[in-house]
Amino acid sequence: MLLIGGPVLASAGLLDSGGLRAAAQWLPVCAVAALINSAAEEFLFRHGINAVTAPLLGRTELIALTTLYFGITHLNGTPGGITGVLLGGGFGLVLAIAVAQTRGFCWNWPLHFAADLVIFSLGVAIAA
Repeated sequence: MLLIGGPVLASAGLLDSGGLRAAAQWLPVCAVAALINSAAEEFLFRHGINAVTAPLLGRTELIALTTLYFGITHLNGTPGGITGVLLGGGFGLVLAIAVAQTRGFCWNWPLHFAADLVIFSLGVAIAA
């Protein structure tokens, strides 16, 4: 994602060498924040809901529920509004399918961590 997102942002004038240096300096902080955020959101949005509602819902309904919930909670995120809901919901769908396929934490958490690391790092780079 950095290999694609970095050049796209650089070509749009949103990222320069100073921003890349700032992102590199803040990478450990971004990594810890991404680790904590991704674990918390996965437990809250997927594993917690799955534990309670899996006996009551089918697989498709459970995926739809967690996807919708994840998308709606990103209404006030960055980006916010309908864009945040659609992006969050789309990524939530990928994560929900990963949970359904593996019945565990081994794919959705690393995917979520990687996405958060890129988002946090690019946020630092753009702000610099």
